[in-house]
Amino acid sequence: MTPPAIMTVDDSVSVPLQPGEALIGTLWGPVLGFTNDTGVSRALARFGEYGSNEIAIYHRLLGAGGVFLDIGANIGVVSVAMASLDPRRRVIAFEPQRTYFGAALLNLRRHPNAEIHPFALGAGEAVVEVPEIDLAREGNYGGLRLESAPAAARRHPALVTTVDAFLRRREVVPGLIKIDAEGMEPSVIEGAAETLRDAAPILSVETDQREPGGRAVDLLIASGYRVFLAFFRTVSMSSPRFDPADRQCQTVHPHVIGFATEIPAWWLDLMHGNELRGAAAFHDRFDRRFPS
Repeated sequence: MTPPAIMTVDDSVSVPLQPGEALIGTLWGPVLGFTNDTGVSRALARFGEYGSNEIAIYHRLLGAGGVFLDIGANIGVVSVAMASLDPRRRVIAFEPQRTYFGAALLNLRRHPNAEIHPFALGAGEAVVEVPEIDLAREGNYGGLRLESAPAAARRHPALVTTVDAFLRRREVVPGLIKIDAEGMEPSVIEGAAETLRDAAPILSVETDQREPGGRAVDLLIASGYRVFLAFFRTVSMSSPRFDPADRQCQTVHPHVIGFATEIPAWWLDLMHGNELRGAAAFHDRFDRRFPS
């Protein structure tokens, strides 16, 4: 019988890789990913990176130290990068899907300035059903949505809390919050009303779904934020492995970036003409970039 492959998490812990898992070398060190995942894991395996331009923007916006919240962490790539780029920074990640949570927990183990919690974030306290990932089947695992749980062959429960409730209990003040919740972004923002009012963190909200994206824009503006539309490539064009014919290299994710306090001059120069005044402006730009 062939022994299982071994993933070394750090100098003290090794774990056997399960079928469908792989150890992948990245710009930020080795991470546990999935062989049949056509999304994040495939990009990492082919190009050694995922979202490096997005991460660079977060690193620059947050500055030295600070608290970074990663809501919808997937296997933890963004959290790993943000933790490794500045050991003084505190990274708090959330991922309710338990297969992803397990991978992210291992990937973040070597970063003492990072932690991850198996919660979903929303507009209130609840328990929800989350679809299971079948590692034997090929697909974009990161595209799983909570509303697809009733139709899933297997699912598991997960707790939902709010950003406000979590931070209130922990007495944490975030400097930057990244939200990637597969269409649930407006609910996450609604559950962060107190945090937005009192702490005024920078927000980055992935808006690759048209209607939730428009609602997120209006919610942030109503909270006193100025919002800008940014497009982040999955794979940086500066990557030595960049291949314009590859689907991963063609993929672009829209994000709404919100500021409630002074905006850096470099950001205004970079985003000149990309400020949004409401959902209609977002929908117009979204439809032109991603025609149906």
